[in-house]
Amino acid sequence: MEDDSKEEHIDTTYGFDDFLRNMDIILCGRGTYDQIMTRQQGQWPYPSHRLIVFSETPLDQPVPTSNEHHTTPSFSTFIAHEGAKALTSPQLAPVYPPPANSSAFGGTPQDLVTKLSKEKTRSRSFKRSSVWVLGGPTVRGAMLQLGVVGRVELVVVPTIIKRANTTGK
Repeated sequence: MEDDSKEEHIDTTYGFDDFLRNMDIILCGRGTYDQIMTRQQGQWPYPSHRLIVFSETPLDQPVPTSNEHHTTPSFSTFIAHEGAKALTSPQLAPVYPPPANSSAFGGTPQDLVTKLSKEKTRSRSFKRSSVWVLGGPTVRGAMLQLGVVGRVELVVVPTIIKRANTTGK
């Protein structure tokens, strides 16, 4: 007779916890960073991971409205050259203290790849650094163009949009 008392284990994170355990570094753009920090009211959701944000502005300062002060080639210059549309942070978004283990990186994607390849960071599961490229198409596209993406996992997170009934029905 079979034992029906065994419950089937269901991974309610759909493998995300395992994925996150294998990541050493999280990389995102300033728009994604600001959006997450705003939605999380200043609490970065992945505090145990090193965070690198493509930003020419320190993370504890708002993004300036003009790029006139830049004198060195940067991520902004790279995406302008590549014809990509940069997504900028909302100017009125609150600025929160940056999480520990985070840094802004003002160079090009190639500069960052070179910098990371010289570091000795090694994942627990892999014999190399594992970097999660989090967020929008600008940073992901730059990393794909450089040919440094080894695996792509697409996750769709549904959002329910509430809209006021303006038709009176």
